[in-house]
Amino acid sequence: DRVNVFADRRTAGEAAALHGIEQIERLLVHTPTGDKITVMFAAAPSQVETIEALVRLSKGRIDWRRVRILHMDEWVPAEPEKRISIDKPESFRNWIVNHLLGPIAEQHAIPAEELEFHLIDADPPSASGEALTAEQVADAYGRIIEQFGIDGIFGGYGENGHVAFN
Repeated sequence: DRVNVFADRRTAGEAAALHGIEQIERLLVHTPTGDKITVMFAAAPSQVETIEALVRLSKGRIDWRRVRILHMDEWVPAEPEKRISIDKPESFRNWIVNHLLGPIAEQHAIPAEELEFHLIDADPPSASGEALTAEQVADAYGRIIEQFGIDGIFGGYGENGHVAFN
């Protein structure tokens, strides 16, 4: 219901992160102990300042073991041989691991195996030539979303003005 204007991306990212932290805290207060909330993240360069601030400023405020992490973007061309493996820097899965999951584990001293995250399974064909179809990838991730729902989203505008990749 309002537009906020900031001097630079860092200041905007910190404001967005603080707002997000408050919303996650509110959700967790109303979530029974032991249960989790589900938060989806955009994985893009336009989100760097927000994600960096979120990880840094949530220390001592959010127990990330109670947050199920999803991401909203990935390259899933219909032709599996055109897909990008997670180890490539242009993979959105790679981005979310390197900018969110890894920093949470490191800065919050949480072993990565204690974090729950679901990455879009968009791998190119294996050595045996097996790969999910684009429809199977979408259906599988859709089932995860149906199972858990989404309690919050860190979205945003891309650097070229688009709203989310998909």
